[in-house]
Amino acid sequence: MCAVATVLLFCTLVLGVVEALTSQPTVGLTTVPGTPEATIPFDVNLTVQIDPSVINTYVYGYFTVRDDAGLIVRPPELWDINFDGLHPPPRTKDERHFTVTLSTPGNYVLWTNITWRYLLGSDWYTNFTTKSIYVSQPPPPAKSTLNLTWLTPLSKHDSFEAGRTIPIRFSVHNDTVFKSDPSVNVTVRGPDGYVFSATYGTHGNDVRIRESAEYYIVYWKTTGLSRGRYTISIKFDEFNVKPCSLSIELR
Repeated sequence: MCAVATVLLFCTLVLGVVEALTSQPTVGLTTVPGTPEATIPFDVNLTVQIDPSVINTYVYGYFTVRDDAGLIVRPPELWDINFDGLHPPPRTKDERHFTVTLSTPGNYVLWTNITWRYLLGSDWYTNFTTKSIYVSQPPPPAKSTLNLTWLTPLSKHDSFEAGRTIPIRFSVHNDTVFKSDPSVNVTVRGPDGYVFSATYGTHGNDVRIRESAEYYIVYWKTTGLSRGRYTISIKFDEFNVKPCSLSIELR
């Protein structure tokens, strides 16, 4: 009977040691926000969970970020966690936080290793965890708004005879500095919808920029147009203007 009890006790101890040595820390990686944007800092949360009855309460590792080719794009950063083994009961879960900024959109891999040792031994063990993420294109920066001033004849009249050619003349300033920009687009719509549009150029129907006089000008030929209310709109690619439109009447 004693021999059987001894064998059973030995088997129990062996199974306990095997179970202890197969228990490993659980590591998780998450990003905030869920889909980061290029050039904008985002947070990476590292979560580690252990069984302090099996694993020593001090663990550590290195966190880094790699591109989809495996190249390191963020230098490794050392982290460590002490689950307060000297002040029982020890915690079983803790976090570390990292701030990451990636310059270009694309696929990346969050990578960390974790090193720990068991209570029943003195050897250190290392494992690693990865998480694939996609970094999206950042939204375009908000456009600034510049001041537009309508010039004669539009600044003096809001009604014109149908059939005449109307000079659409205006100036754009950033504070007191004239803004010359070839992305200018002038569009006219009327009672029946679209009438015409013009962009920058040097021909008769194009928008021309008079740098020395600090204004834009394009000629709108109203021959054949019906009477009614028409709206002239001004747009630029890189900035907004205010006011951006003007309503006139053809009589």
